[in-house]
Amino acid sequence: MSPRASARKYSIKRAVTVWVCCCLGCLKRASSKQQRVMEGIKVEQVTANLQLSEIEDSAEYPRSTTSRQVLLSSDDGLILTQIDDLEIVTSTGIVDAHNELLKAKAAFQIRKNTVESILIANPLLESVRAGTSESGSDRRLSPLLRRRDELSLCLTKLAKKEEKMLAELLEKEADNIRIARENTNLAATMLELAEKRRYPQHRSTSEDNTVQKEIFAMENKLQASRRKWKMMKETASAAVAGSGVAWARDPELLLLVLDDE
Repeated sequence: MSPRASARKYSIKRAVTVWVCCCLGCLKRASSKQQRVMEGIKVEQVTANLQLSEIEDSAEYPRSTTSRQVLLSSDDGLILTQIDDLEIVTSTGIVDAHNELLKAKAAFQIRKNTVESILIANPLLESVRAGTSESGSDRRLSPLLRRRDELSLCLTKLAKKEEKMLAELLEKEADNIRIARENTNLAATMLELAEKRRYPQHRSTSEDNTVQKEIFAMENKLQASRRKWKMMKETASAAVAGSGVAWARDPELLLLVLDDE
């Protein structure tokens, strides 16, 4: 990394650190201000409650009958006016304090969101390879990583093709085994008929003709079965040889591909 890039990266980190510290200080001040506002609201509420209780006590329990008569006769309107003014002042103070509390909460939320955005965005910018802080080794490594991803996709496709070819090979092997069994049965039948023909036991002419016809039919079936078996064997051998499987290391596959027939 060049000295200019290092200096730039250091200056960016320093600026971000200073900004985070400032935001944290603002958050602390906002929280302390919010606490002071809440305490002021509580004090105002307590004071208002005390004043109202004093006025109610003085109105309900006067010190003497004479003062009570004077209070009720001459100053009734004044007391009611004072109570109304006190209620208006108390409600106005509560509304103002509530508005200040909402403003403090909004400022606190804005600062909190700003700090979270900075703290989250900085690691993301540093982690991106194409960012300003990308080193030379990362730039050299990017093409190799893309090539690795492409090779991984190709390997996955080849693995799927190999799995499909192995499934087809298993099916062909099952067909080959079934045809081999049929061929064995036909060969046994042919040998049995040949033995009967070689050692006749006083058969009549009609029986000989019937046996010859059966032998001829069995020979035709045997030849057709051999041709079919040979064709399927050659197909399976070609599929194994062209599939890319290491058939030379497997004795059974090697025997299937390099059969003398």
